Amino acid sequence: MFGLANQGQTDAKNVFASGAGYIPVRDMSAISTALNGQCAGAFSAIDAFGSINTFAGDGTKLYKLSAGTFSDVSKSGGYSVGTVERWKFVQFGQRVIATEITDPVQYYDMGSSTLFADLTGSPPKARHIARIRDFVVLANTANSPSEVYWSGFNDSTNWTKGTAQCDSQTLQDGGWIQGIVGGDVGYVFQDNIITRMTYVGPPLYFQFDVLETNRGVAAPGSLVKVGASVFFLDHDGFYQKDGDNQSVSIGNQMVDQWFAAHLQPNTLEEVTSGFDPQNKLVFWSFVSTDATDVTKPDTILAYNWYNKQWSYAKLAHELIYPALSEAWTLEGIGLVYSTIESVPISFDSRAWTGGAAYMGIFNSSHQLCSLAGSNLAATMTTADVEPSKGRRSIITNLRPLCDTSAATITCQSRERFADSEALTSSAAMQSNGDVPLLSSGRFHRLQIDIPAGTTWTFANGLDIDAEDDGEL
Repeated sequence: MFGLANQGQTDAKNVFASGAGYIPVRDMSAISTALNGQCAGAFSAIDAFGSINTFAGDGTKLYKLSAGTFSDVSKSGGYSVGTVERWKFVQFGQRVIATEITDPVQYYDMGSSTLFADLTGSPPKARHIARIRDFVVLANTANSPSEVYWSGFNDSTNWTKGTAQCDSQTLQDGGWIQGIVGGDVGYVFQDNIITRMTYVGPPLYFQFDVLETNRGVAAPGSLVKVGASVFFLDHDGFYQKDGDNQSVSIGNQMVDQWFAAHLQPNTLEEVTSGFDPQNKLVFWSFVSTDATDVTKPDTILAYNWYNKQWSYAKLAHELIYPALSEAWTLEGIGLVYSTIESVPISFDSRAWTGGAAYMGIFNSSHQLCSLAGSNLAATMTTADVEPSKGRRSIITNLRPLCDTSAATITCQSRERFADSEALTSSAAMQSNGDVPLLSSGRFHRLQIDIPAGTTWTFANGLDIDAEDDGEL
């Protein structure tokens, strides 16, 4: 019965879609010390010994996380990141390479570096970066927003064209490059063209083939790769692209329209993305029309790619990204939390174990968090239902299919879709699981509310007791 993309579904707030129906969204719980300023990008890498290395950047510094503490690992003098720019990272062997358009490309060698430094070879400044086969690839460079520039073969320090297969290609159509996805084959996403970048060896090095026209990325931070799939926001809604196949709309028009209506104008640069493979969820963070601070996101839109259901959560934050958890020690926990009682996360949470994939989120205090706090207040509202087809009906009782007794239900009824709903008072659950209430009309819209802090694990619908009612 529930699901933001279901026909007529009106609300699915502070819940995520799952195989069990809906699961609660938890509040943010800090798992790090704070950056100096608002987070402008983050990245998790795995070194040769299997250890997780997490990096983050703000407007002036780059940081490395160790046992819950972010330490400044910036080059001398720091950086000057533009207000709408983002740090982008890639791993190339033991090396983590970071870029944003204002400063020289940076590198950090895991296991030997203590600070980031300018990447040797004089690569161009760039907004986007990826690894395609044995090359580091920069895109949307200071030379041209449509340029793709790749390093020498298996050499991230060689940026001299004509040597070791280093070269560049400026794409002539399609607008700015908004992102690039790496792997054995690369995919370049522009404003309105998607191009495949395939290694063919000398003398061409890479072949560029246009796969789709009039399809591209509207928000650079919306591009997220999950396995072989790429998810992104185009100007007309959300899409999924699998390899060379044509992109498929996943917004089902209603979600696309909902997003367009709730997006704060001129804030597409604030969109970021992440995913949770355990729950098969992709996330997009954005600034909504009811945000109190239009410089920071306050809403996370979630898509379950398995059951194709949508929902959203309201959380004031700075940025989300695909994260890998570090392994914590008790000493590290003690550096962040002064007492055991102040630790907000259960000690058996996967937030403390290394290598678990999760959606990293930075709160408004510039701290890295996981969604492991107490459950947020949840609201799930159905489509208009018509128990007696073509006739009026009276609802007498409801049974929410969820594992909490704290849920309350409100019913809104009307005779025609042109009419306003008649709101009944909320009713609480009795000891037998019933929620008795009376509401008469032809169409009924039902809302389940679960208070903040309530312990529950699933909600997947409602049983309705209704009977024919008399004429008006």
